[in-house]
This record gives sequence, C-alpha cells and structure tokens, in this order.
Amino acid sequence: MARRQRHHRLHRSGRLAHTELAALWRRFREEVLSGRIQALSIASWKRLLDLPDGVPRPSPGLYRIETDDPDTTWLSTPDYRRIAPFKKSVRDLKPSLFAARLAGGTAVADISRIGRGKANWPPARPDPGAPKRRAGEAGGNANPI
Repeated sequence: MARRQRHHRLHRSGRLAHTELAALWRRFREEVLSGRIQALSIASWKRLLDLPDGVPRPSPGLYRIETDDPDTTWLSTPDYRRIAPFKKSVRDLKPSLFAARLAGGTAVADISRIGRGKANWPPARPDPGAPKRRAGEAGGNANPI
C-alpha cells in the first residue's frame, strides 16, 4: 500500500494499527538510543561593554549575544540589532546559546551560556590611563570584568 494511502487510512480511522505503531516506536527508539548522549554545560560571566565615556548605557533588560565575528562579540536586541561590542570577545567553538541581562545605568552585562563544551571569555583588563578607584568609592568595584 502506498505511504499516502496508508496515512489516509490511519488518519480516517483515528488510530494507528498495532503493527504500524510498533514499527514506528521501534524506529524512534533506535534513532534516539543509537546517538551519543551529549552533555550540556552552563556558564556565567560578568563582562564589560566597550562604550566610550559619555555614551548612554543600554536600557535594562534581556539581550542576545552575537558571536558570528571572531574578533568582536556584540550585545544585540532580540531582533539582532547590534547595541554595543564587548571589551573582549568570547571564543566558542561548539553550538551554544548566549543571553545577557543588563541592569539600568551600567555597562556590565550578566551573561549566561548553555551549550556543548566550554567557551573561553577572558576578562577585560583595566585601562592603564584610567584613575584607580578604591573599593567603596563612587563607580563601584575596580576589579576587571
């Protein structure tokens, strides 16, 4: 019986015949169990956007991270509009999903990654010409991010 005719017969009856269901289930099990189980890793970082002095900070909210360009990692809107680059780029060779959350008035993004393998995202080094701040002074922590 042609596949299309069998499909119409099964659809009209409202249920699958036992032998066809068993064959479908067997095929599903073989496909699912024959593949290697891939573990996902979860990582998070705080990373600094590369925004010049005087440029307004992005609005608070949830953003995408674009890693298509090997030299620049971008903070982007959900519709892929690039907002700002990060000071340092991430190196991620495996399929993964990145998301960033920004609080209001800051250039530091809280970033999460879920994917296979591990990504390497070095922290930004402090600008040598920038004035040094002590902990507790206005401007927050002087640690590199």
